[in-house]
Amino acid sequence: MMSYDELLEAVRRQFPGSFVQQAGERPKLRIRRLRLASQALIARLAQAGVDIEVQGGLPTNDALVEAAAGLSAETAHALGIGLPPLPAHPKCRPLAAALGMDLAVADLVVDRLWVASLAHGRGGRYLYLDCKLGHALRGLQLALPGNEWTGLDRRRATVSWARQHVEGATFGLLPEQPPVDAPDRSFDGVIAVEAFLGSLSSESLQAWLGEIGRLVKPGGFAMLAVNGYARLIQSAALGLESVAELGRAYQALVASGRAELNNRGKPISLYGPPCLAAAMFGGDWLVDPPAIGAGPNRRDLYFAQRRVSFTSHAPPIEIAGSVEAAKTTPVGTGFGLTRAVRVHLSRLRATSTSSAPPIEIAGSVEDAKTTPVGARFGLKKAVLVAEAGSITRRAPLMIDDRAVAPDLRAVLASCLLRMRTDFPDQYLLRFTDAAVVGEGSVVLFDGRRHWLLADSAREFLKPDMVPKGMAVGSSRGTFIMPGHVSRTIDGCCLLLQRPWSENFGHWLVDQAAALSFLVESGALPTRHIIVTKTARLGLRQVIRQTIDAILPDAIVYEHDIGEVWRCRDLAYLMPVHVPPLFKLPAALQSLRKHLLPPPSSLSEATPPTRRLHVLRSKGGSRRLVNEAEILEISARYGFETIVPETHSVREQARIFGEAESIVGVKGAALTNIIFAPPSCRVMVLSPGDFIDPFYWNIAGTHHAHYAELFGALAQEDRATSHNDFTIDPIRFDAALQRILAA
Repeated sequence: MMSYDELLEAVRRQFPGSFVQQAGERPKLRIRRLRLASQALIARLAQAGVDIEVQGGLPTNDALVEAAAGLSAETAHALGIGLPPLPAHPKCRPLAAALGMDLAVADLVVDRLWVASLAHGRGGRYLYLDCKLGHALRGLQLALPGNEWTGLDRRRATVSWARQHVEGATFGLLPEQPPVDAPDRSFDGVIAVEAFLGSLSSESLQAWLGEIGRLVKPGGFAMLAVNGYARLIQSAALGLESVAELGRAYQALVASGRAELNNRGKPISLYGPPCLAAAMFGGDWLVDPPAIGAGPNRRDLYFAQRRVSFTSHAPPIEIAGSVEAAKTTPVGTGFGLTRAVRVHLSRLRATSTSSAPPIEIAGSVEDAKTTPVGARFGLKKAVLVAEAGSITRRAPLMIDDRAVAPDLRAVLASCLLRMRTDFPDQYLLRFTDAAVVGEGSVVLFDGRRHWLLADSAREFLKPDMVPKGMAVGSSRGTFIMPGHVSRTIDGCCLLLQRPWSENFGHWLVDQAAALSFLVESGALPTRHIIVTKTARLGLRQVIRQTIDAILPDAIVYEHDIGEVWRCRDLAYLMPVHVPPLFKLPAALQSLRKHLLPPPSSLSEATPPTRRLHVLRSKGGSRRLVNEAEILEISARYGFETIVPETHSVREQARIFGEAESIVGVKGAALTNIIFAPPSCRVMVLSPGDFIDPFYWNIAGTHHAHYAELFGALAQEDRATSHNDFTIDPIRFDAALQRILAA
């Protein structure tokens, strides 16, 4: 037996994202209404100079009807909102009759696609089942232009009318039983949110669900509305069922996804996730939790996406051997070589009295390690520590970039399309009489001039910046460094210091990963290590804790960026991290081995269960203005808050290693996702001007599920990526549901 309050609370616990509850109030269904299709209509009306009365941020339906009625036929047609009056139809909404389109259903569909980041594309092919007169399709055409729409309906008269009056869409009869006259996987999306599915028998519903699954392409979606939990709650509220019947129906829905109700003598079939999953959503689907009561007439709304598969039936290809000389000899032309570009060392002036123009050297770091050119710059040894290879990344599960400026959005998209990164052989180089300047910049001497090792300052040189610790020279490409040498180190010393070294994330990825990799591979030439000297006590402790965990007997030298050090024997490892999308997988894996608890102390039978909401330190930049509201939402889904900097390095690794899901504002603390298991789900919250793919690169390389939600800037008076921002709570809730369903 189950009372109404007990039923409501049980469903709320099962689907927390579908409910909202204020203190002391009974839970209420959360029906999200962004009304994006309505906003598209408002934009069209604004083009005609129409003023519309607004209440609560958007016009009322009556205001829209009144505005449309005042347009001339020519203006309405020019705006794409004019249709002949709809024929008499008992279920035609007044707004649909006045505008020639059903914005209520169009809003529902477009809002859901917007949450899934699918509302921006063009050239898609979509099927709408039970389309009636086509008025919902008209709203979808308005909000999602440039796509191909097909509507099917069971009534010949409505199909005939729609064919005559609704342009840009194809209409046909919906058969009583499947199949639809269309090839397998021929639609980018199938929408069935009208009463159609709710009117079917159980057997017919099963058949139609299978048919919908047949029609959707890989990467496409299905959106369905069926009678389910919301209808059960409604029956309980109206007292249409006994408490015993309510309890039986609820238990049946949970167990099998199927239940029956006797609504005033008329049986109603109810459906839940288990039934739908068995009929349609197999292992190649990502199914979001249902939005209880969000569909028309309080039906439960389901949304699922078919995974993209990369299967191939081509036979395997035998590789005859490897080619090493293709880049420098005519042999290369036989393998499709079209161009080979030499990467030069950047010239560095030793004193301000020299005014010679920049000189290109016939050798780069790569050439110097394998040819006599290297001897000119003091190279005495080059050890191959990792062979050339490639990195493949899992595609992001969801990127919501609506708060990103259009120009930045294009840059972000180009990064996110790069699922593979190739990298060359990685070497450990040994130089005699090399200088260390600024944040780990290496300066070499050829007997006459000083030269900057490009790899050591690439993060500065690529955006045409001056490396720290140096000044601009008299001509382009030249620099000035201090002439005074503050310290000389005679023995072999490993340089770990890198650009941006006073950042926890860069310390882990650039320097700690490099040290752990050399220790793991057995290539470490010395226990003497150069790191950055920082005034930040917390970071200094992190550096010391990390080195103690990886190389307990290390002798550490702290280099100030304002000093020039001379190293008689400098060990230099080619960077294991090069922004934006190269992080040596073997280096990250070795860091995990050194900092995570040993496997014997972890229970392999117990999967990770912790849900972490990572907080940034107070008083810093990039503040989430409405953090309290966002934390309240994540707490409903079982997330605990954590401030990583209050834990030791090993403790941070352990905590993130136990994580099932991680949410947090983009920042250094999230670099700890290195230690998360591959099954972990990561969602990053970012201001709209901070598009760095740093964290997707880590998660994607680790093959974890990754989502990123960009928020609107609260102000724009700080440097890029440092502005405070807000996150739309509705979008956050929906994105959280999606990532948790992955």
